Amino acid sequence: MVCYSSLTGLISSILTIVVLHLKNPDEVNIQNVLAFNRAAFMDQATASKFLYSLATSLDLFSFWTILLMAIGLKAASGKKLTFASAVFAVVLPWAVYVLGKSALAGVFS
Repeated sequence: MVCYSSLTGLISSILTIVVLHLKNPDEVNIQNVLAFNRAAFMDQATASKFLYSLATSLDLFSFWTILLMAIGLKAASGKKLTFASAVFAVVLPWAVYVLGKSALAGVFS
């Protein structure tokens, strides 16, 4: 389930390679090659490090992966788990990780 849901990273990588070949190297922000998150539209130099790190995690591909993991967890559990519980079981550890990563970025900036 996790392996299949992580295949979204493969699509993201292919799109990143395409963008890197099409764009001028001087214009590429290597941390946000694809503009699928809020951080791509923020100025990294002036934005809060906490908010910038949080914005990089709120990504279309992250949400897609979370959705696929929740669907897989629901399918694997059968009728024992509702879809809302499956989403909560996937989102909670992800949210703890993202908030911890963002807090560390804010503290050590």
